[in-house]
Amino acid sequence: MIRTPLLSRAVRLPLCAALLCLLAAGCTSEQPASADAPADAPEQAAQAPAAGTEGARAEGAGTSAVAPDAGSAPGPEAPPLAAMLEIRGVACERSEAGIQTCTAPGYDISGLDRACADGDAGFGVVGEDGATLTDRYPAEGATSIATLREGQFLCVQFVADSTTGGDGWAYVTAIAPETVDACADNPVCGAAGLAPTWAGATPPGVCAVGPEGRYTVACPAGWLPRAAIQEFSMGL
Repeated sequence: MIRTPLLSRAVRLPLCAALLCLLAAGCTSEQPASADAPADAPEQAAQAPAAGTEGARAEGAGTSAVAPDAGSAPGPEAPPLAAMLEIRGVACERSEAGIQTCTAPGYDISGLDRACADGDAGFGVVGEDGATLTDRYPAEGATSIATLREGQFLCVQFVADSTTGGDGWAYVTAIAPETVDACADNPVCGAAGLAPTWAGATPPGVCAVGPEGRYTVACPAGWLPRAAIQEFSMGL
């Protein structure tokens, strides 16, 4: 009996692998699908949005990029008796009708510490030379608050009459004529839409009547010579 020489180990192993491959439904020369995944991944990543991008777009779709206008809301209300805060030596008493009667060196002062209303307050308009509101009278040492233009409608809240024959002063608040019913389409009340020129930073909010019945700090208010304005009552 002729015996064939034994195959070497190096030859047997490849042959066994080939036989196993044929028995397992055939072999192909293609690489496994999983081998191709890393090559395709960069292309897929390039097509996909960056992480969080779509979420941010979806969230922003219902959000306005414009912040609410803070200037459309009323600002803080002026403090009580703001007209008297810088007047030296002033003393005030309040009547049952709400009228403040004050005295200061050389002046008698009276008025209402609240917003003007039809029929119970004085009004006026700025004269042709314009006027500057100050935090006190007389003008020496006073701080300018705002400059008003000719025709600016005013609520005259306090008047200070000199006891020595000097010039009188008035504490006024610049307001829009349309805020007073009697001023509707009435040229006596001056011009609408006149913007003051603030001496310092513009106060926050809009000019309005606050919850306590006083004007907000966004309404220019201060002292000026009575000679600089034309005063009238709401009898017009």
